[in-house]
Amino acid sequence: PANHNNKHERHSSRTILTAAHCLFNSNDLSQYPASTLTVRIGARNSVVSAKPQGCEKDFKVTRAFPHPGYRPTMTGQSLKQTNNDIALLTLAEDIDFANSPCACPLCLEDKVPEVGAQCIANGVGVQNNDNVVKAMQYAQLDVKDALSEECLNAANKEEDHSLFVCAGGETR
Repeated sequence: PANHNNKHERHSSRTILTAAHCLFNSNDLSQYPASTLTVRIGARNSVVSAKPQGCEKDFKVTRAFPHPGYRPTMTGQSLKQTNNDIALLTLAEDIDFANSPCACPLCLEDKVPEVGAQCIANGVGVQNNDNVVKAMQYAQLDVKDALSEECLNAANKEEDHSLFVCAGGETR
């Protein structure tokens, strides 16, 4: 849907990693059909415009796979981000990285980062101070113990914190 805007991380030339809550209707918790979804690459903010601007490009989605353990629930009038809030999307065509200066491949580690390691975080959304950020943010942060008091206080109490990576501190 045109008004349903979320940021995505690219996993392969046709596979997109995103949040599972992006795939669900907040009115009835049903999953949107893949054919109604569009991925916009190269966007630098979450403000939706009718047509791609600059180096942005839209792609049709052919398949959507939320994590089988994700259970959509509501918090107020929005979908709650909770355990297993991850999904894969398959695009109708490959992303041409040679001709897409505003998009790049994503490399994922196959192990959990160690406490103290540096990580890169980017995206838009609600920050821990409840400010909504619409412009793409980028930060280098330190990985923290997900079960530390600092991380537990910043997260939803109903979540399984062993499923999360916690990062924070001063950005570099």
